[in-house]
Amino acid sequence: MKAGLVINLKKQEIREITKEIINYLIINNIEPLFIKEEKEYLGYNNYENLEENLKKIDFIIALGGDGTILRTSKILKDIEIPTIGINLGSLGFLTTFSKEERIEAIENFLKKEVIIEKRMLIKVSFKSEDFFVLNDVVINMGSSLRMIEVKLYVNNEFVNKFNGDGIIVATPTGSTAYSLACGGPIIHPCSEVFVITPIAPHLLTSRPLILPGDFKLKLVLGEKNPPANLVLDGQKTFLLNLGEEIFLEKAKNYFLLVNKKERTYFDILKKKLKWGF
Repeated sequence: MKAGLVINLKKQEIREITKEIINYLIINNIEPLFIKEEKEYLGYNNYENLEENLKKIDFIIALGGDGTILRTSKILKDIEIPTIGINLGSLGFLTTFSKEERIEAIENFLKKEVIIEKRMLIKVSFKSEDFFVLNDVVINMGSSLRMIEVKLYVNNEFVNKFNGDGIIVATPTGSTAYSLACGGPIIHPCSEVFVITPIAPHLLTSRPLILPGDFKLKLVLGEKNPPANLVLDGQKTFLLNLGEEIFLEKAKNYFLLVNKKERTYFDILKKKLKWGF
């Protein structure tokens, strides 16, 4: 077997934790693979590059926080590989295993005593290039700090103009991220819907909107706006000029997230959002 490691090098004890996981993998005849820059930093140059061997990898171990999971989804693109998220930070909705559970999480995965959740991805087409988004697609006002207008089309039908600081199109997974902070609803991650959330809308009638996942969306920056930013999962940022179009649809593939059998989504919400305390 082969396991890919995606590592947040800024986390405390990352060298010791990585070494422990590597030793466990090797003892169990599992070959670890690394992102090139990360293995060079940690001194594991004798192992293969993860990016060049994605189709050979059996599972991914993401060491860090939710940002590390999002970075993993960018690396995988449209390849479905189960990902074990080990949370080395504080708040984490996607890194479902704690630092203390790191070896147990891998053991349970190998014994098939886990649940593999299929998380919806958004396929984003912009300037003849496709991207895959796990959390959200954001258009914001960027450095201009001036109100922008974003037009929303659904299945080629014009729906509305959103005037304000921008707009968020989130997956159910991303509903507890930026969208939630802007007043959007919490959506169970097993759902397959789009969540449209305006950012600081100028009109009180601009409210969050939930659309079926099989709809096709188009976002257009209004003709009288300053340039804006297109941000994908908080990881990639593009300058968006007047009249440029972004096409969104549910991807055919999914992001496969490993979770405990006994841990439900509501357990995560109660812990992370302190519900019921």
